[in-house]
Order: sequence, then structure tokens, then C-alpha cells
Amino acid sequence: MAEYNTTKQRDSYLLLYSVSLTLGDLFLFYFSLILLIIFVFEIFVSLYAFGWRHYTNLLYLLDSLIVFSSFIMELYFHFGNIGRAGRAAAAIVILRLWKIVRAIHAVVHSITLKNRLIIKKIQEAQRIIQQEKEYAEQMLEKQNIKVEYLIDRLKTLEKLPNSKQINIYVDKVWQQRKIQSNRLLSESN
Repeated sequence: MAEYNTTKQRDSYLLLYSVSLTLGDLFLFYFSLILLIIFVFEIFVSLYAFGWRHYTNLLYLLDSLIVFSSFIMELYFHFGNIGRAGRAAAAIVILRLWKIVRAIHAVVHSITLKNRLIIKKIQEAQRIIQQEKEYAEQMLEKQNIKVEYLIDRLKTLEKLPNSKQINIYVDKVWQQRKIQSNRLLSESN
């Protein structure tokens, strides 16, 4: 059972030497190195784009430290003659998982920003609709004042028709306008 204890480093392996395993190990190293170079490049680009104040946020600073330490340790463990560094490599992998957490955070943050923008546009549309409603109410009130004025003038001239005659006239004109608007709609389609 002591042979399977992975907490102790030893020179014997469970797998025999294989060219395929060596090539696989080399591929994984270079793939990991390329990813780390991309992350380092991302840090320099964000530093250039946002300035050093961007890194006053603890999460961005921690993210940068993890990337730089991973990059340096990856090179050190591969090219240094220190043997197998199993536990330290496992710690590096755990630290690299932080990049995934940061990516998820970035996606959530962008969705939140998009939703805030949509909410802002909706609020602006509501404000415009409210202004138009108030304007329409003012115009309706002014028209009511004009009608009251005309009714008073007709009363003084004793030429005011009774309410039955007014209702018949309103219904007749309303129907004519309704038919005309329906005809215009059918012609446009």
C-alpha cells in the first residue's frame, strides 16, 4: 500500500516510459504555456487600456498575481532540475481555476450591465410616454374650454341645439370617420 501513496515523491513510476506519454506531457506543457501567455498578455492589455487603477480592485489584482505566479512556476517546474513537483503543480491547477471563476464573473457582469441598459431605456420610454400623456391631457382640457366657450356663445345667441340633436350629429360623424379610416386601412394593406 505504501507504493500507492501519492503524497510522497519517488523515482519509481507506475507507468513505464513511453514516447507517447512523453509527447503527451510535452503537448500539455506547451498548451498550458500558451494559455498562460495569453492570460499574461490580457493583463498587459488591460493595464494599458484601463490603467493601473483597474488593479486597485482586489479581484483583478489577485487574478493577475495568480496568472503571473502560474506562468513563472510553470516555467520553473518544467525547466528547473527539481524533479516532480506534484503538490505544487496541484496548487497551480487550483489557482488556475480562478480564471474560470473570473470568466463566469465577467459574463454575469456583462449580462447585468445589459439588463441595466434595457431598464434605463424602458424608464426613458416611460418618461416620454408620461410627458406625451400630460401634453394630451392639457390639449383635451383646452379643447373642453373651447367647447364651453362656444356653447356659452351659442346660448347667448339662442342658437344652441338640444342635447339629443348634438348626440345624433356626433354619432353620425363618428360612424362616417370610422368607415373612412377602415377604408383607408384596407386600401393600404
